[in-house]
Formats: sequence, C-alpha cells, structure tokens
Amino acid sequence: MKGSLEERFWAKVQPEPMSGCYLWLGTGNQHGYSQISSGGHSSRMLLAHRVAYELFVGPIPDHLELDHTCRVRSCVNPDHLEAVSRGENVLRGVGIAARNKRAATCLHGHA
Repeated sequence: MKGSLEERFWAKVQPEPMSGCYLWLGTGNQHGYSQISSGGHSSRMLLAHRVAYELFVGPIPDHLELDHTCRVRSCVNPDHLEAVSRGENVLRGVGIAARNKRAATCLHGHA
C-alpha cells in the first residue's frame, strides 16, 4: 500500500457536483459505510467518513458520532458530517424511533 492515508483517501473519492457529496469508490462494509485500510504492517479497516472528518476537521469528540447530514452513507465530504450524540443521530435518521418522534399522531390518532 503506497502513499499516505490522505493520498490513498483522495484516490478513492469522486465529487458529485449536484449534491456536493464526495462519493466513496472504494470498499464498504455490510451497512453501506465506506472503509479504508489504515496501512502499514498491522493495518486495520477504518471508516472513511471518520478518516475524512479527522483529517480535515479535527478529532471526533468523545461520546459523539458522525451524522451524515446529506443522508448518503457513502459520502465522505467533511462538510456533510456533523458530530452529534448517539440519540441525536438516531432521531435524525429514518428508523422507527425517528419516525415516531416526527409523527403528529399515534396509530390511534392521538396527538
């Protein structure tokens, strides 16, 4: 594996001009998140969006995780990533908890 982590990162990025997303062209995990090797003899797989944030924004604060504000899991644009609490990230998503939080009424029509 040749080149610095940043050089290898940029080699796998394709900017998408309409959305502003930086789409990851490398491998991804089973959840659709991009991955990049840490490099070196005892390399391990890192989440590429976390690498992007740490390279271009700074360390991810303890007890926070990154939310893709564009909702595109393969996006590694640091401008589309926001460090938020786990609860905030879940409620911004599309899962059951998020849908229930946004609902005006319950299944029975109650406010």
